[in-house]
Amino acid sequence: MSKQEVEEKIIKLAHEFSAKYGEDVLHLKVDELIMYLSSYFDYESWLIFKHNQYEMIKLFVETVKQDLNSLNK
Repeated sequence: MSKQEVEEKIIKLAHEFSAKYGEDVLHLKVDELIMYLSSYFDYESWLIFKHNQYEMIKLFVETVKQDLNSLNK
């Protein structure tokens, strides 16, 4: 899996998370987000995620926020 594919999976997970849990992501700590997201990757993909974890977490949180903002409009 490439970095772009991992990012696409992060975005997909963010959409699913926002639909299921809403604003709960705003209350999670970084280590909780890492554990949540890590559970969705095989070892190769996890290595890519881990190497870029703060960028990936930022992408996840921003995507969830965008989803929430679009629901509030």
